[in-house]
Amino acid sequence: MLTTPIIPTVSPLQCKLERSSDLAPMDDIYRSAPVPPGSRSIRVLDLEAHSKSEKLRGTLRVVRLSENPKFTTISYVWGSGTSEISVNGHGLAITVNCYNALTALRTQYGVLTIWVDSICINQQDEAEKSDQILLMEEIYAWAETVYIWFGNGSDHSYAAMECLLMVPKKFQCLWLTR
Repeated sequence: MLTTPIIPTVSPLQCKLERSSDLAPMDDIYRSAPVPPGSRSIRVLDLEAHSKSEKLRGTLRVVRLSENPKFTTISYVWGSGTSEISVNGHGLAITVNCYNALTALRTQYGVLTIWVDSICINQQDEAEKSDQILLMEEIYAWAETVYIWFGNGSDHSYAAMECLLMVPKKFQCLWLTR
């Protein structure tokens, strides 16, 4: 049975769902990579490397945390507005902030295996969300790298990051002179 897919639009206090006819039903995306309940398994996204102008696309696969899988993860604010990524050959709505973060990572690193909560967890399956939320501390601990996305940069944010990079050096110098 085909149903109209749901696109999440996230505000700080609630998640509002909107219908879209351009995207695949969630079941089509997650059916090929089921996460057995209670298995300490997660989905990761193998993000494909393409030019910056090409649409984001990748493949979901299941890994067991007990097998020490190699993956990265990202922490970001969901934000509002939607964009689209192709996952397992189907369109999936993600927030613009998530899209920008993944585009920046793809531009910087090319092929990337990453855990992204809004993509790797079926947001329409309450039981799965409950199981996966319990694993989040482990997920971030097992990740080789945790990226933090504050949003697209500006002249001011680049200057602020340069100042932050200097802070440890200054503290180290002060410490050594005492």
